[in-house]
Amino acid sequence: MYTILVDQRENDDKEANRLIQLWYKDYSATNKKLSRYDIYSATAWTKQLEASREKAINNGSNTILFELNIILSSAYHDQTKFEKALPILEQNYLNKEK
Repeated sequence: MYTILVDQRENDDKEANRLIQLWYKDYSATNKKLSRYDIYSATAWTKQLEASREKAINNGSNTILFELNIILSSAYHDQTKFEKALPILEQNYLNKEK
């Protein structure tokens, strides 16, 4: 049973890292003018990031959670959902101070 939990956590972390890498990828280096929202819609990014963030919280993956919080806040900001973005950024700030 312990092996299954460890495997699931590793899978969750891999998925979160994949999203982080996709978000930060430099799309301007290609000949096509792409943005991260050409890869996934804002809604799709939000759903995936929220799911990965929840898993990171449950798994205690603090480093991944820190990055996901920044990215999710940016996605919320891009959608003018400031009321959702600011508490996450505040949480990151407080956790970084510890």
